[in-house]
Amino acid sequence: MKDLGPVVPIVTPCNLNGSMDLDGFRSVCNEMLDAGCKGIFIAGTTGRGPWFSLSERIKLCKAAADRIQGVVPLFAGCTSSGLPGMIENACAMADAGAQIAVATVPTYFHYNQTEIETIYSKFADASPPSRYCL
Repeated sequence: MKDLGPVVPIVTPCNLNGSMDLDGFRSVCNEMLDAGCKGIFIAGTTGRGPWFSLSERIKLCKAAADRIQGVVPLFAGCTSSGLPGMIENACAMADAGAQIAVATVPTYFHYNQTEIETIYSKFADASPPSRYCL
């Protein structure tokens, strides 16, 4: 993205029982935006994205989107152990307010370069279009 500025992969605060602390999460979003961040990235590895269920990540995405109000782009982690899960995550995060899907190559298997290119091509083709020019 040209001239975007700092995009912050934010943490997801948790309660002692391991559940998400949505009030704490909103507070982190506020602090990052007040500090001048030009984008927020939720549910990545820093935000414990793989730890939470899809429905929990949807709650995070909606909470961030409600706070951001479209002022800066919302990036959402869409990593999964396979392409169908990556696509499902991207669609769910877009429906919850994210504008940009972020994914890594599925884990567990070792992929060669051609397989990685195929995974990302299929992911891009099946994912909702971004509202931002990458």
